[in-house]
Amino acid sequence: MDFGMGLELGHNLFLSNFSDFDKLAVSILNGAYTLLGRDEFSRILKAHAEIRRSFDNKEATSILENIKGVILSKCSISPVP
Repeated sequence: MDFGMGLELGHNLFLSNFSDFDKLAVSILNGAYTLLGRDEFSRILKAHAEIRRSFDNKEATSILENIKGVILSKCSISPVP
């Protein structure tokens, strides 16, 4: 399996949104990002994975802002205006 295949498989598993695949998707994507030299993506993935399942449906309206804030704070990335 080459880097691209791992990246594609990891994305497909992650985007399937099945909680059973979360750990596998993160593991595959982290490996692919590391091999591709995309350390920033790996940090974002890890930060997102920590909070991905921590919100319920009642918080759906604010989930994107919460995730954005946590990811930006954990990764020391400045938001794009």
